[in-house]
Amino acid sequence: NKIYEDDIIECWGRNLRIVWCNGDASFFAESVDGTIFESGQEWGNNCEVVGNIYQNKELLNEGSD
Repeated sequence: NKIYEDDIIECWGRNLRIVWCNGDASFFAESVDGTIFESGQEWGNNCEVVGNIYQNKELLNEGSD
């Protein structure tokens, strides 16, 4: 599955928002508490797109610390 900026993914029991970083020219996943997870192949193996911030913002409250 393709992942886009502002998608919400479920990884390792946490819901994370996909963010773009211009400085690094890459995508990251960010938790509600601000923890950043770098992109990588492990996303494809352990993660699933569950929504996006426009239609499913409430998902960011679930699975957070």
